[in-house]
Amino acid sequence: MRGSRRSEQIKSLIKRLLLFHFLYLHLKPTAMKKFLYLLLPLALLACRQKSEKSPAELHKEYLQKAVKSDSYKNASRTFELVRGILDSVKKGSMDSNVAIFVYNNSIADSKTQVKTIAEVKQGLKQDTAYLKAVQLKVAADLASEDSISKIEH
Repeated sequence: MRGSRRSEQIKSLIKRLLLFHFLYLHLKPTAMKKFLYLLLPLALLACRQKSEKSPAELHKEYLQKAVKSDSYKNASRTFELVRGILDSVKKGSMDSNVAIFVYNNSIADSKTQVKTIAEVKQGLKQDTAYLKAVQLKVAADLASEDSISKIEH
């Protein structure tokens, strides 16, 4: 009885974790980072059921896996691309509208669209928070997937 109740609690937790995908689209990077810092340990606890690793070891492992993920690499490349375009704009070899267009269509969401180069530069200053949010999201997704597979087997 106790095991099935725990299993139901874990399944409920995992369902909540999967709500990230919706929230991820609507939260600013810093808010998302705070939200994920709360949820990642819960997913790790669910994974730990059949693991001999400590929560800290699991946390570190999933964060390292997240940095190697395609999602994280793509987010990092996008920032590098926009930085490169900004450098070209400074040199005069590219129109500023290109930088604004690329930023708005790759990094910004509908609420954070920019209209000037200064706003693009300001947005790029948040790259660390954005990348950390992506890393935490991917780590939580990986942990929740592992949790689901461990519950089902």
